[in-house]
Amino acid sequence: NPCSDIDLLFLLKGKISPGTDQYIQEALSILWGFGMELGHSCRTIKDCLKLAKEDLTIKTSLIGTRYLVGDHDLFEALRRSIITTLLNKDAKEFLDSKLKERYAGLGEGVACHAEPDIKNGPGGLRDYHVALWAVAVCFGAQSFREIGHKDMISDQELDVLDHAVDFSLRVRNELHYLMNKKCDVLTLDIQKELAVNLQYVEKNGVPQVELFMHDYFFHATHINDFCEMIFDKCRDSKHSIKKV
Repeated sequence: NPCSDIDLLFLLKGKISPGTDQYIQEALSILWGFGMELGHSCRTIKDCLKLAKEDLTIKTSLIGTRYLVGDHDLFEALRRSIITTLLNKDAKEFLDSKLKERYAGLGEGVACHAEPDIKNGPGGLRDYHVALWAVAVCFGAQSFREIGHKDMISDQELDVLDHAVDFSLRVRNELHYLMNKKCDVLTLDIQKELAVNLQYVEKNGVPQVELFMHDYFFHATHINDFCEMIFDKCRDSKHSIKKV
């Protein structure tokens, strides 16, 4: 999303050289010049694994790490190390003690929030991310379609989930553009303007904003229900990690 922060990992084979350090500083300066909110770290695989064992946030971020550019073999070595060193050993504990807190702490359902948080609220994008983490932990997969088990979620259900996530991302993009900053709460004073920008029109006497929020809660409910289902099935799954 336009105003979301970005976390970059510069993965090193060993001690950083002066030339590599200069390259990283210049690259960061260019990205900061575009106004991006950047977090960054320079670590070896050994550093990553050590920190991941000590910090859940780092561990979950490594699970979702994606390759951008550079030494792909080094990146794959990191992926293999994450699976064999971090995930195979305590996958069940990781899901039970940490990720399940996401659902235990939300309380009220999707439609109970007049000003929903599109990222962290019930049915928000965080639910989707948590389910993806669970799939990565249990199956070593980077997407739900890589699981290969129709008993987890059907293709038709995945199509519905993909459509719901696309809708939420579109709304979040528009919210960031309107506010010109990182913002995730659909406050009452912004909902009408969002509805206009998303090209909603009054229909059969129903105002634009009501049609928009009806669609939001419709899609958020799908995200909440399907992602919670995937997460719970991952916790109960007897399947072992099979993909690297």
